[in-house]
Parts: sequence; C-alpha cells; structure tokens
Amino acid sequence: MIFVHAIYRDPQAVTSAVDELLRAGFAAHDINAVVYCGESIEDAPIQHTTGVAAGLVIGGLVGGLLGALVMMVGFASADTPMFELGLRGWAAGAAFGLLAGVLGGLGYWKIKIDLPKDAFHRGARVLLGVGTNEGRVKKAKRALLRAGGRMVSEETSRQLQSGMRI
Repeated sequence: MIFVHAIYRDPQAVTSAVDELLRAGFAAHDINAVVYCGESIEDAPIQHTTGVAAGLVIGGLVGGLLGALVMMVGFASADTPMFELGLRGWAAGAAFGLLAGVLGGLGYWKIKIDLPKDAFHRGARVLLGVGTNEGRVKKAKRALLRAGGRMVSEETSRQLQSGMRI
C-alpha cells in the first residue's frame, strides 16, 4: 500500500481536499488526517453522515398523514368506519413515506472532518492523505494538488513504519 499525502494550512483547503479525493473515486474510509500544532499531534476523524434518520422520521410522518387524509376523504362514503379508513391510510402512507424517506436520505450524504477550531490561528498544519495502490497514485496526487496541497508526496508502508517527518 502507498500513502499519498499533502500538507494544508487552512480548514477550507482540508475540506476541499477531502471532496477532491472523493470525486476522484477514493473511499472515505481510506482518507486520513492528522493535525500538527506545535508539539501537539491529534487525529482528525473523518465521518460519513447521511440524511437517512431524518428521512425516516419525516417520510413516515408525512406519508402517514397524507395516507390517512386520502383514505378518509376519498372513501368517506364507504361502509367502513372513518377510524378504520384513517388507520389503513396511515399504515399504507407511512410505509411508502418510510421507503421514500430512506431513499431520499441516502441521496443526502456528507463527509465531515473534525478539525480543532482554534488550531489554525496557532499555526497548525494538517497532513491529509489516502491509502491506495500504485495504479492510483497519480490520481491521488492530482486531487490533493487541486485542493492546494503543499509537499504532495507518497510513502510506502515500509517508509511509514520507519517514520515520517513533517
């Protein structure tokens, strides 16, 4: 494995670099970041979030309400009691709404990188990189350079084990 990395000095460039790597086809779990500030070294966790939870809640509620309303208004003259119509409509609408909400939530995904808020005012640097194979090294370097990375380079796993200098 080869670790392709660059140095960044502001949070917007770090976020941009993560976006560039994702657009280049690298998986979020292969991207790593470390913040160096003075003598302090901290991991900067990269999290993948979706809108599935919100989609479930909103889809279920809206679908249920619309389903109940359609059933009660559309079939009001039927011999079935209104309460039963409403319940059936709620169940059908909620099921459809849950499915639509999940699918909609999957369409909304975001990568969040947890960077220390004040570290950049104190001269922090972020080492951001991606683990990849030889065939994708150039693609990773181009992505990091597009985001304004400095000192873009690559290290093999053996070189990483012997230590890196920033």
